[in-house]
Amino acid sequence: MKKTSRICFMSLALALVFSFSLINLPARNISSERPDGSCSDSPDECKPKVKFVKRRGACLTFSCETGTRNEHLIKTNNETAVQTLFSKIEGQKRNPQE
Repeated sequence: MKKTSRICFMSLALALVFSFSLINLPARNISSERPDGSCSDSPDECKPKVKFVKRRGACLTFSCETGTRNEHLIKTNNETAVQTLFSKIEGQKRNPQE
């Protein structure tokens, strides 16, 4: 009985330590995060396959050349650039390239 209690206690203690270590993990650093916070990339830099990634405030992030070794992220807050990128995404849906 004593041995079983000790095993249960140790298992619980390890589980708690592990869960606290997960909580304190640093946030993932996305390579496109710039210290100056710029959000003015050109949609011309973005070749298919284009995907919308996220919106943070007025800045939208897109993945370009998704699934290739040249995959990269661009950010923009320019309305015309955003419309151009979403048009590229819609074009991919209509004409998927294999």
